[in-house]
Amino acid sequence: MKSITLTCLLVLAQAFTLTASADDKNQIVDATHTLIVDREWKLSDEYPKENTEIPASQYVEEKSGTTYPMRLSQDQQSVTLFLPLEKSAVKGTKQHVALTGKLDSSKHGVKTYVFAENAGARLIVKPHGKGFEAEFTQYGSAVWLVSSVRGRLDQRIKHQQ
Repeated sequence: MKSITLTCLLVLAQAFTLTASADDKNQIVDATHTLIVDREWKLSDEYPKENTEIPASQYVEEKSGTTYPMRLSQDQQSVTLFLPLEKSAVKGTKQHVALTGKLDSSKHGVKTYVFAENAGARLIVKPHGKGFEAEFTQYGSAVWLVSSVRGRLDQRIKHQQ
């Protein structure tokens, strides 16, 4: 009788562990991440409507290696995204301007953050395969869409509060 009980407990513990790890893989956490750009929006004849999803067909492959470091915090309620600038003539290194955004919506694992700086921007983070991908879109004043990039997110360091 004891061996049967012990076996059942081991089976239950193993099932619980598998369930927990399956649920955790689609949960993004407070941490430092890097958006590694592999696609860039290209102006086309079919300009996307304001505040709609930009069709995947309007993105082209981008191979420059551009990255956007970002930090999620406050239980994913806040994001700080660092925009890359041209290399500094003095130091010879890339400098970044920080934008701070707030969570606007979270539905079916897709989180949308909005930024108020300049004409505004949005960051969409969603599960993709075994990880996450993101889309960062900057708005303009004369036209609603100035630029948009997409790529995978690479989590590097757990965020310390």
